[in-house]
Amino acid sequence: MLAPPYYFTLTDEEIFAYYKDVAASNEKKTPILGYNIPQCTNNVSVANFERLLDIDCIKGYKNSWNDMQEITSEIAGTCINQFIIKMRMIFGL
Repeated sequence: MLAPPYYFTLTDEEIFAYYKDVAASNEKKTPILGYNIPQCTNNVSVANFERLLDIDCIKGYKNSWNDMQEITSEIAGTCINQFIIKMRMIFGL
């Protein structure tokens, strides 16, 4: 599980670059779970997570954000379709 960097405020593009760099240096292709914990680190938006799913070794996402209404409204967009496809691939469904 990998949280975004903390201490400095980052843009979505910088957070994406961080995960992409970590994935690129992951020689063993160990699965990576993104971790959104905005009360302690930079917030990973659902739209940014959707982009992260295109990186091969990023396999999932844990969200410790307590605003379920906002999460639900964001997930209701196009991200959910890609997420379902990715989960089916991971679990062989």
